[in-house]
Amino acid sequence: MLSLTNGIKNVDDVLNSKISGLQYDLVEHILSDRQCIGRGILVFVSGMPDIVNLSERFEKINESPSYANRFKVYIIHSEIPLEEQQEAFLPVDSKHVKVVIATNAAESSITIPDVDIVVCLGTSKSVQYNSNTHLSYIQNSWISKASGECTHSIQ
Repeated sequence: MLSLTNGIKNVDDVLNSKISGLQYDLVEHILSDRQCIGRGILVFVSGMPDIVNLSERFEKINESPSYANRFKVYIIHSEIPLEEQQEAFLPVDSKHVKVVIATNAAESSITIPDVDIVVCLGTSKSVQYNSNTHLSYIQNSWISKASGECTHSIQ
């Protein structure tokens, strides 16, 4: 079992790039292992930095001869034009794997018919308040155990 908290003293601390890297490795491993040719995988992330990093990873994977543009990446985020987001709801051809990357803000309101696997990175952006400075800020943090529970399993 891969432990995303291995070697971290306090998992409540702000999530760092080491954790994000492990999360991306996990997504990459799942997609490499569970290639749903002609089907889709939905990955919930906490924000645009995760979307950019995962998209770049899949661009590099697609460049390798063993994958040869197998993954079609679609992004669902408020900063992406609606026309581009709607492409994620169209079926993918039988030669490709659809990878939909969306922020977890869409988690309760999105259904993509040809998605067989859903992966949540387990993080979200949350508003925190610093009582010393009297300022609010947004921090990437772990989701609750209840939010992370899933009734579906990978076959």
